[in-house]
Amino acid sequence: MDKKEQEKLYKKLGENVKKHRTQLGLTQEQLADRIELTRTSVVNIEQGKQHTPLHLLLTMAEVFNINLEILIPNKSDYQSNVQIDDQTFKDIKNVDKPKFEEFYEKFIKDQQQ
Repeated sequence: MDKKEQEKLYKKLGENVKKHRTQLGLTQEQLADRIELTRTSVVNIEQGKQHTPLHLLLTMAEVFNINLEILIPNKSDYQSNVQIDDQTFKDIKNVDKPKFEEFYEKFIKDQQQ
């Protein structure tokens, strides 16, 4: 998993935490009290800036009365599925390769944003 995927993973995890917290009508301060963190830590978790240890994820799942799996993002939420195999690349005519490479690099960059 590259750094960009990790950022997406924690951002989506934070969105999931926020969603379940708000569904229960809890403030960030109330959640922080229940999981023994500061409100600032909850803010950072919800923004994807703080990497949450497994034991805190389990505690949050208990507070939210959900299974842990519900908090964990799906692979498709943080991982790019764009792939071109070697054969596809070989099939592109040599004269078209520079154009394709430029297009592909731009496409991948756009997907990561």
